[in-house]
Amino acid sequence: MILQSRNSTIILSEETGSILSYRIYGREFCAEGGEKRPLFTVKLLDEGGNYIYHNSLEAQTITFSETENSYVIKFHRMAGLNLSAVVTVTMGPDEKCHWHISLDNNTDDIMEWVEFPQISVPDSLKGEGGDSELFWPVVEGMLIDNKALRASAWVKYREIGEQMSCWDGFYPRSCPMQFMAYYNDECGLYFGAHDKESRPKTVEWRGEPDGIALEYRLFTDGAKGHVDAGYDMITAPFIGEWMEAAEIYRSWAEEEVPRPAKLHERTDLPGWIDESPVVMVYPIRGSHDSGEMETNLYYPYANMLPIAAEYAEKTGSKVMPLLMHWEGTAPWATPYVWPPFGGEEEFRSFVEKLHAQGNLAGVYCSGIGWTTYSFLNPELDFSDRYDESLMCRTPQGTIEQSKTIGPPIRRGYDMCPVSPRVAEMVSEEVQKIAASGVDYAQYFDQNLGGNASFCYARDHDHPPGPGKWMNDAMMRIYDKTIKDLKKAGSDMVLGCEGAAAEPFLEKLPINDLRFNVSFYFGKPVPAYAYLFHEYINNFMGNQVTTARNLDLSANPHCLLFRLAYSFAAGDMATVILGDEGKISWGWGVPWDASYPDQENAFTLIRNANYWRREKKEFLRWGKMIKEKPLSGVGKFFIRHPSGKEFEYPSLLTTRWRSPEGKEAQFVINFLPEPQRFRADTTVVYTRETPEGVSVSGDIEIAPLSAVWID
Repeated sequence: MILQSRNSTIILSEETGSILSYRIYGREFCAEGGEKRPLFTVKLLDEGGNYIYHNSLEAQTITFSETENSYVIKFHRMAGLNLSAVVTVTMGPDEKCHWHISLDNNTDDIMEWVEFPQISVPDSLKGEGGDSELFWPVVEGMLIDNKALRASAWVKYREIGEQMSCWDGFYPRSCPMQFMAYYNDECGLYFGAHDKESRPKTVEWRGEPDGIALEYRLFTDGAKGHVDAGYDMITAPFIGEWMEAAEIYRSWAEEEVPRPAKLHERTDLPGWIDESPVVMVYPIRGSHDSGEMETNLYYPYANMLPIAAEYAEKTGSKVMPLLMHWEGTAPWATPYVWPPFGGEEEFRSFVEKLHAQGNLAGVYCSGIGWTTYSFLNPELDFSDRYDESLMCRTPQGTIEQSKTIGPPIRRGYDMCPVSPRVAEMVSEEVQKIAASGVDYAQYFDQNLGGNASFCYARDHDHPPGPGKWMNDAMMRIYDKTIKDLKKAGSDMVLGCEGAAAEPFLEKLPINDLRFNVSFYFGKPVPAYAYLFHEYINNFMGNQVTTARNLDLSANPHCLLFRLAYSFAAGDMATVILGDEGKISWGWGVPWDASYPDQENAFTLIRNANYWRREKKEFLRWGKMIKEKPLSGVGKFFIRHPSGKEFEYPSLLTTRWRSPEGKEAQFVINFLPEPQRFRADTTVVYTRETPEGVSVSGDIEIAPLSAVWID
């Protein structure tokens, strides 16, 4: 079976339906061994919680019919069971190939997911002697050029199911978007789920003996009977890199996927967001997520006031202290966080004095988990309010300890978001925080991307397996909480850990992006900003994992790089405080370790944030577009503890289109020495010459500063 367009050819097996070949511009993008690879796999779950896997190779019979550039393939009675499927594959005139599947599961078992279509690309990554890269949209998007980096870390591939770990390819959670791309210097394969309802699925990759599998698994709500995917998977050829692939997704999504109002149109957000405050992350107890929790120099709360004033002066910006370990129950104890440590009166007074300075206040929380035991405060006891009916269940019907955050911080469970009581609990706690005057609450920390954990309970008011009900349940929590805040007269903003996933953009307008987590797997690129910046801005985040996935001794300028990277991506600057009020490398770095150059960090933030405030139409409200190339730019390397180096240009640049259609390209020099570049431009705008200066030949950028060019 052959499907052909001008630049691509797909060959499917007439015997099995498997993908045997996928040629793009004459280059093969299908790994060897296609005849052994099923077109789809189904995971079933019996009443005892046991998993059974079946795939298209087990079909007793396969029939197909052909129309112009389209095939309908029917798979009958897989493994002799009353389990069948119909696949339609159509090559469109725009060279996009549409893949659609529906199934009939008339077995005694429920369906957890279907993986479709199963495509494996050649194992030819640049970091392992090949010439290709894989774009993977986890965190904010990253480039994978070798498999070993992920395989050696705690974030190694595993099948997603039951309890999720932190960072994996589950959409919409730690994976905020629905496309991948595999490409080389000549051409590439785009592979995306064009699912406007944002159904939960994996967007994953895994090494196989014959290649690299690009994995999409649709979670079907524990379905029986007829199951239709409800959307098409899309493959398409392209020429370029990750940004060209992202453009395919964005062009579709802007037409089909529900989006909130663009930021410049929203009237429901507080004005302080447009002033681009610098976020200051610090704990009031201890210096790590675990260990001793004695109060430190940031308590009493008022001890922060002179530090906040100093930072506001040195950065030329409002600042927003964002507190950790402030909960009166225990650090990271969920769901009950109020009253604050030290009492409501002291905390409220601190917030009022921050506001009197012209600054803001924020707090971290810990999402919709339930704490049964705190290692940080063993006296904590929520047992009088415990209700096991609220907790997530495993496929076997048991309640298991959460893996989201555990020892040595806490023990507990994940709460099922479908219960109205969970929504009430969240709203009650959030309103208590808001009543103190807090401006921002990252209440949904641990709810990566804004979504919930899996629940297989058969006696909850949701289907018996993971699926779209999870999105809907979280949306009800957000709607109720925000409605209750507005009713109480509060405009406090809510956020989550990581980048808010696609369906939650409107509800969570500021979040702890922490793009640096990508260095566990590969090289971060600002794909999230490319797709979503018009609708949502984030802050640089607490930069946790910095000490584990960056070699700080080999990267003396890595903080400056990360600050510049966030600026270039359109996000708010963040500093993480260590001892003596100093800027640290990131959260979790020991306070007795070395510190980055303080004045360099202040200078870069001051110079960069000037443009973010002055050019809101681009860096706050703008749409990222492909930058015009710069020449004569040097190289900068970020080193992983394994010795692997990630190459970036020594000048970072991004280009933006304003809501009025104007364009500007920003260039930022994050190094403490001047740099030069050449570009097809004659006008350069600096802080000293905001009216613009005509320049011919090389353009020099002062140390630790940004310019925009036109």
